[in-house]
Amino acid sequence: MPDERLSEMIRTHLFETPDEDSAQALAADLALRGHRFVRSHPHEGRWRLESLVDEEAPGPEAEFGQAAHEAAATGALARGHGGHRRGEMIAHRRTALMHREDDADDAASARAIRREVVARFPATVKPPEPTDPLATRAGSYRPLFEVLRTVATADSWWRTTDADAFAGSSETELVFELHDTFMHQGSCYDHTAREVPLIAALAAHDDVRPALRATLVDFLFLAATAGRRFAAADTDRRDSLGLSQDEDAEERSAREAVEASAPALLARWDDESEAVCFALALLAAACPRQGRHLAGEITAWAESEGDSPRSTMLRLAAALAADSPELEAVLAGALAEGFGRAPANPAEPAEGTALGLLEEWAERELSMVLETL
Repeated sequence: MPDERLSEMIRTHLFETPDEDSAQALAADLALRGHRFVRSHPHEGRWRLESLVDEEAPGPEAEFGQAAHEAAATGALARGHGGHRRGEMIAHRRTALMHREDDADDAASARAIRREVVARFPATVKPPEPTDPLATRAGSYRPLFEVLRTVATADSWWRTTDADAFAGSSETELVFELHDTFMHQGSCYDHTAREVPLIAALAAHDDVRPALRATLVDFLFLAATAGRRFAAADTDRRDSLGLSQDEDAEERSAREAVEASAPALLARWDDESEAVCFALALLAAACPRQGRHLAGEITAWAESEGDSPRSTMLRLAAALAADSPELEAVLAGALAEGFGRAPANPAEPAEGTALGLLEEWAERELSMVLETL
């Protein structure tokens, strides 16, 4: 009979180090944490490792929390050996152990070590969630596809007969199709900056529903912050490989295009619904030179929300918009409340980490808004 305490999913952890000696040292450290099947091999002048963690967990929530703590701990180990954590692969127990010669005594010993390791993990703080959707505004609005045709330039693909296929799509489907063509899988491409004026024109059009307008402004926030968010999340790897922490050319062009479009949108603050103002607070955070004048308004809104998760995120947006020296303190408070992960690498920039937290929170807030359509 299977042991119900064992985690349903097994994680294979992936690492990279500069050389064989550092790979062997990291492998030894992983074994001391109860990692099994630790293997290493040379790869393009460096060394790659993988290891498997098979442990007990009382349920899916605890399993997820344990995995997050282990990722942070092993990332620090890899960094200490001049390397970095490359990520993990997750598979069901049977799949993960397939084709492996499993030694029962070795498995039992590793699980005993894991129990000791897990017992030292700090308590996992459950991430905050929005409690109620941001308010929108009732009114009569044209279908989004019609407005899109209106604002698209003559040479835009959205004015071609091929785009007619989307005429019958729901507005939610259409807005996310726009995102996919604008920033496929959340990354910036050479065409992203060129598409910014279209997204901005849609977001500024009075015939677009507030829920959709808020989502479109959020797309601009994502484009303007991609380079900074990615650099923060990728600090270990870039440090280990000696890579630049700067935006790449596509990310920089997208940010500059959003900065050029931001003033006209930010000027709508006094006339917009709550949902759109939340997205504009994100845009001000992404473009502090253009959004600094709204920092006070965002702070006042945060104070009106009392002791709530939304208030915490608005305070973070205000600190970014004001380019405030208090950003690190506000960020530390948000992390203590369970918003996202604390930076494992001290070199991780506070700005990029904070923008990443806003991205995650905005997804939850704005998905609730779209559900009201």
